[in-house]
Amino acid sequence: MEKRDLIKLFEGNNVRYIWDDEEEIKDSLGDEFKQVGLITGSISANGNSSGKAIFSYRVKGKNGKSLVFIDAYKVNGVWAYNQLEFYKELNSAECINLLENK
Repeated sequence: MEKRDLIKLFEGNNVRYIWDDEEEIKDSLGDEFKQVGLITGSISANGNSSGKAIFSYRVKGKNGKSLVFIDAYKVNGVWAYNQLEFYKELNSAECINLLENK
């Protein structure tokens, strides 16, 4: 799995990658990492125009294990994000808000 596949922001039909410029994330995981375990949470959709998604997944690299948390909603066919956070370590409250300055 390519690291760009782990965190994406969907804007309409376009995908904007937000991983590459986050040095703190690279420091936490290392340059190579992968998703481990299952994606947990819930996704609901009402046709093509509305929905809600709250889920998380773990990633593991040579420097450690981390968690990505996503809270998003879809209105009029477009996804928007309430939260998109990368937790620097499992079972830790210290996280990086990936929506800041984006």
